[in-house]
Amino acid sequence: MPTGIRLIQAASFDPETTHAMGQAYDQACAGIDQGDVVHRELIAKRIIEAARRGERDIARLAASGREKAVQECPTSHTPEQGS
Repeated sequence: MPTGIRLIQAASFDPETTHAMGQAYDQACAGIDQGDVVHRELIAKRIIEAARRGERDIARLAASGREKAVQECPTSHTPEQGS
């Protein structure tokens, strides 16, 4: 089963929310290596959880996804800050 399908199983979002979630995911994943599947999946899961709780603000969705993913899996394949 494709990852995207597995992540949103049993969830239903209106088109505006889906768009906001996509934008938030793109923002949260900015700078994360395309091959860093672990962080990308954690970010997606946290954004979905926040949307299920009613969050619709793109910046807050992105922050929730990124912050919680980093807390749960602190080693990342992101570029070093300041390099």
